[in-house]
Amino acid sequence: MRKSLVSLLSIVTTAFALVSCGTVSSSSTGTSSSTGTSSSTSSWSGTLIISGAGVDQDFWLGRADAWKEANPQYSNVTFSFSAIGDDVVDSTVADWTSSTSPDVFGFASDKIQPLYSAGALAEVPDDYASWMEENMSAGAYSSAEFAGSVLAYPWTPSNGYYLYYDKTKLSANDVSSWESLEAAAEAAGEKIGYPVQSTPFYSVGVLSSFGAGWDVTYDDDGNISNIEATFDTEEGFLGGKAVQEIMTSSAWVDTQQAPTEDNGYIATVNGPWALSANSDGTASAYDSDDIGIATLPTITVTGSDGNEQSANLKSFLGTKLLGVNRAKNSGDTAKLTAAHSLAYYMVNEDSEKARFDYDQSAPAITSLLDDSEISSNKSVAAISAQADHSIVQAALPANIWTAPATFTAAIADGTVSTDQQIKDALETMNETLESVD
Repeated sequence: MRKSLVSLLSIVTTAFALVSCGTVSSSSTGTSSSTGTSSSTSSWSGTLIISGAGVDQDFWLGRADAWKEANPQYSNVTFSFSAIGDDVVDSTVADWTSSTSPDVFGFASDKIQPLYSAGALAEVPDDYASWMEENMSAGAYSSAEFAGSVLAYPWTPSNGYYLYYDKTKLSANDVSSWESLEAAAEAAGEKIGYPVQSTPFYSVGVLSSFGAGWDVTYDDDGNISNIEATFDTEEGFLGGKAVQEIMTSSAWVDTQQAPTEDNGYIATVNGPWALSANSDGTASAYDSDDIGIATLPTITVTGSDGNEQSANLKSFLGTKLLGVNRAKNSGDTAKLTAAHSLAYYMVNEDSEKARFDYDQSAPAITSLLDDSEISSNKSVAAISAQADHSIVQAALPANIWTAPATFTAAIADGTVSTDQQIKDALETMNETLESVD
């Protein structure tokens, strides 16, 4: 049996601790190297379809062109790009054998189980896997493992979020608790953006802040065999109260508008991707000297016993990876080899440094954390600090993203407002979450 709930400590201490990692070998045996070039004489010509977030199209195609230059045996390969979000690729691609399905695709770490079940993930060649194990953080590397195999190429262990705030109006103390942040926003007549109603990626974090959660068990074939959730406990009730506290605040808005002078937002919860340049090449509104970054604040709620309890608001913390489509290409060894070579190149040291320069994504390669520019970066530092208050985004059941929707909708329209109504709604949510399709 295989558990999905990986120890948070192992992820935090190995994937995000910004400490010296010592000297790390930059090469491995076989055909792989730190530059992603291959000593193989195999060649292939044709078109490789790459998929990822639309805003990343230029970046990924740029790295693909660099791969061609580094691997002249693939000089005749061409590329096309499909804009498919890392968080929805498993549900967007209906037929992984189709000629229009992606050959190399980005995905979030919680999607590894459904992608595996769909036959979409080709096993990483041993030499590439060995290099990743030697050079990447243990947390990032383990996110690529499922059903006893290495199935993907990690490129960032920073799929999490934290608080952006207007430094001209808020102090570090103002953003240390929800209560002080809310009071400061109300005093300034401004808003706090936090999409807990519309996006379970954020609401599940709040619901888990006091210790409620889930445990998923898989069989030897990678199929879900059992789910145990604890949102029907006192810990879950406290998380539900936290959702209510946030969503009923006059300062709260379900949005991710940047906290700038022009739009009336004083703080917003978002991730490192918010720092990426706009599609027209202009700087993101988040990329401003007036905007600070902090961990999510604490929040205080009243429990069933009438006593107040406080906890840090939690976030998810996951890895983003690249997969190679097995279902489409298993019958074409040369093409599959080319796709693996491309994916491997896209997570090498040069590519991960380029990615950091592009959108400040924390690298998976440990030696890059010795780079002072990276280790001192405020986004990387915030992800590292938030890791202590995060949920590991390992392989998750798909209904973790749908089960909270009814609860947050009921909080929004007021049909759930009393403590007993919160408990009843969370019990229903818990039953939904535990269902195994």
